[in-house]
Amino acid sequence: MSRVRLWSFTLFEPTVADRAHFVACVERGDLTYLCGQGELCPDSGRLHFQGFLCLAQPRTLVGVKRLMFVSPHLKTVHLCACKGTREENRNYCKKVDSAAGEDGLLFFESGDYGVVPERNGQGVRSDLFAVGRAIEGGTSLEAVASSNPDLYIKFYRGLESIQARFRSRPRVWDPAAPYSPPTVRWFYGSSGSGKSREAFTQALLDPDIPYYTKSSGNKWWDGYLSESIVILDDFRADWFTFSYLIRLLDCYPMSVEVKGGMVSMCATTFYITCPLRPEVLFASLVAREEGRILQLTRRITEIRLFGLEPEPAAPLADGFVPL
Repeated sequence: MSRVRLWSFTLFEPTVADRAHFVACVERGDLTYLCGQGELCPDSGRLHFQGFLCLAQPRTLVGVKRLMFVSPHLKTVHLCACKGTREENRNYCKKVDSAAGEDGLLFFESGDYGVVPERNGQGVRSDLFAVGRAIEGGTSLEAVASSNPDLYIKFYRGLESIQARFRSRPRVWDPAAPYSPPTVRWFYGSSGSGKSREAFTQALLDPDIPYYTKSSGNKWWDGYLSESIVILDDFRADWFTFSYLIRLLDCYPMSVEVKGGMVSMCATTFYITCPLRPEVLFASLVAREEGRILQLTRRITEIRLFGLEPEPAAPLADGFVPL
């Protein structure tokens, strides 16, 4: 039989002395946690103690019995390796409707529940489960790296992935509501004119609202954690396809790529900094498909010039304008 740490058990005809024995097992370090209560069997009406325990070290069924169930009375125990989670097993031992027995057999706990592994099973790591739950509750990866540097170094890819999953929130679209697109501010102008500074200044107006800056030169959105503000700094036409860009700047649900999967885009505000106006940046599209640029410009809330208007680029060949 395999060795595990989590066991549930049923002991008939329990006494208050049994409770003292279980507590002593925790105090001497054989167990890290134990809980349970007296109950009445719904069929026979017999009093029994329903318990859940966590061993300090994994043991077989025989090993558990030899450790703490050695007296003639305790040898009648029925033990079973836990199959559910620690919370499920703990809750099973504190059912109010079947609780019975004298005061000493009311529900009690001994030891540290916080160090109990999430479940039995090969390769289960209680420390990883604890970190995963902390990330689910909002703990940052910076805090994880500070408190558990060994885990972060070894599992940082997985921790980043689970953080992205937990924080992924799709854009909510109500078909019955009025059309409500994101706010899109397009700041353009020459280098050093202050457009990037203004974008970041506006994004930081509320320090409690985080923002995300998209890196250039690739399709990945690694590190995007459902921030409501996205900055596309020093944007160029070759970052995305035109159809991708207009989908990105719309209100409908959309997923973006991260390494190893997808996460939901949920930004409600976009700041785009660029040397050129949209119509000039996509000049070849304007020349090729009349009216198509309106799909982009109607999504933009504000187009603002910084510095002097850039000089239009001269065609390099008949019918071609560089982007």
